[in-house]
Amino acid sequence: MRSILHVDMDAFFVSVEELRDPTLIGNPVVVGGPAETRGVVAAASYEARKYGIHSAMPMATALKRCPELVRVSGRGSDYSSWSRRVFDIFRRYTPFVEQTSIDEGYLDLTGFESLYGNLVRVCVEIRATIHAELGLHCSLGLSSSRMVSKVASEMGKPRGMMVVLPGQEAAFLRPLDVGRIPGIGPRARERLGRLGVRTVGDLQALDEKLLEDHFGVHGRSMHRRALGRDATPVNIEHGDPRSIGAETTFPRDLTDREAVRAALRRLVEKSARRMRNKGFGCRCVTVKFRSHEFRTSTASLTIEEPTRVDREIFETAVRLLDRQWCGGAAVRLVGVRLTRFSHLGDGQQCLFREPDKGEQLAEGMDRVRDRFGFDALQTGLDPRQQLKTSEKYWGGIGFKKEEEE
Repeated sequence: MRSILHVDMDAFFVSVEELRDPTLIGNPVVVGGPAETRGVVAAASYEARKYGIHSAMPMATALKRCPELVRVSGRGSDYSSWSRRVFDIFRRYTPFVEQTSIDEGYLDLTGFESLYGNLVRVCVEIRATIHAELGLHCSLGLSSSRMVSKVASEMGKPRGMMVVLPGQEAAFLRPLDVGRIPGIGPRARERLGRLGVRTVGDLQALDEKLLEDHFGVHGRSMHRRALGRDATPVNIEHGDPRSIGAETTFPRDLTDREAVRAALRRLVEKSARRMRNKGFGCRCVTVKFRSHEFRTSTASLTIEEPTRVDREIFETAVRLLDRQWCGGAAVRLVGVRLTRFSHLGDGQQCLFREPDKGEQLAEGMDRVRDRFGFDALQTGLDPRQQLKTSEKYWGGIGFKKEEEE
């Protein structure tokens, strides 16, 4: 029988800020961008959550709910450093560790009873070690299933631990709201509601064929998860990321096409730089677009050969932007994501082709930016646009999202 531990750090960003500034402890605190630039909440303390404040909420809304709210801008590189220290502790107990985000992951403890004895005691020790060495708190869920362990850790928040014994997975899930099941979002929940499904127990009782008729293969998957059946292994691969990208929300809705393209160019250059640092080229570019009416769309295009050249990626991104944005409508958000990576040198076309001047230019720019900062160089911009695309202008936009998966 498998033993899967899910660990979820409690209010991770806020907790790191509290370590830096203990006067924040006990106060309603959020990490995120300022309200005047349409910032959003990236993380909220449990004191702030009592006011209904949560991540992804506009900062202006959060301040209306709690005028005494303390806002901290946050430092992404610091959080990454603390995250590495947390996962280093996990690997002391098992080599089978999968990091699913900056503040949560899975540990496979299957078979470690012979080494540690009682696994529950080991889980308590892991939590105590994190607090003793780092001053951080976490919540734990232990069961035979990844999915059940994740639900259990969420229910144990904050600073709690829930253990679901083998054979009790379905009974544990039965009374919960169906939205607790990972993968059942608002739309699926609404459709299930029309079938009379409110709790996980209601979903367990439904005929699997009926679910398949309404949801296709996803219906069968939902039914298995409702019963707590999840054979997904803990993936200990520490290899290539699946995607690299960035997105930004503008301080005000934009209709100026050149300003939007300038923002897109900046996001492409940041993403491509990170991709090159990992030694990759990409074959697929995706652009995300959100209008002032909060309508979000994405479009992707596959490139014939892998590229790591900013110019080629940007030209593709502009085509995708134009496909989604006919002009006239105001733009709220734009983003870019690079996928389908290849290691440089893979494939015959990379071994024998002439060096690309665009690649050489990009690598030279990377070296300058590594030494003097990203804004040491601006590319392809009218001087009047440089101020708009400087870090001073973009840096205060919400909690600017730059993800790597």
